[in-house]
Amino acid sequence: MLAPVVIRRIKQLLAERTHSYRQIAELLKVSCGTISAIASGERWSDEALEIRGQVEPEGPPRRCPECGGLVRMPCVLCSARKRSARTGRLPPDVPLERPLGLDLKPEHQRRYAEVRVARRKQQHRNCLLAVCPTNYTASPYIAPEP
Repeated sequence: MLAPVVIRRIKQLLAERTHSYRQIAELLKVSCGTISAIASGERWSDEALEIRGQVEPEGPPRRCPECGGLVRMPCVLCSARKRSARTGRLPPDVPLERPLGLDLKPEHQRRYAEVRVARRKQQHRNCLLAVCPTNYTASPYIAPEP
C-alpha cells in the first residue's frame, strides 16, 4: 500500500511531464505498473486519498451520539451519510449482471433490477432523513412528497 504522500508526488511528477514512467518508478521506488495505473486514473483517486487520510477508528466501542450505533469513533456510518447528503449521490453499487447466483427469466430480471433500485433509493432517503431531516428533498433521486 502506498502512502498518500507518495501518490501525490507521483501525480505531481506526471503532471510536470519531465520524467518518464520508468524514471518516476526508480525515483520513488515503486513499479512502472503502479505509475501507469495512477496516470490512467485506474487507481488512487483524490477521493480515495481523502478517505485514506482520515483518522482510523480506535479505542473501545461507544455509542455514536448522532446515529446511536455501537461503534469505534469516529463513526464511519455518520460520515458516509453526511458525504452522501452533501454530494446528493447514491453510494456505488455492484453491477447487476447476475443477481446473487439467481437464474431469472428476462422479465423477472428486469423486475428484480427495478425493486433493487427502488430499495436503494429508499435506503438513501432514510440515510438523508437520519442526517438532515429538514432537507431530505435536496437529492435528485428523491421526489418531494405531496
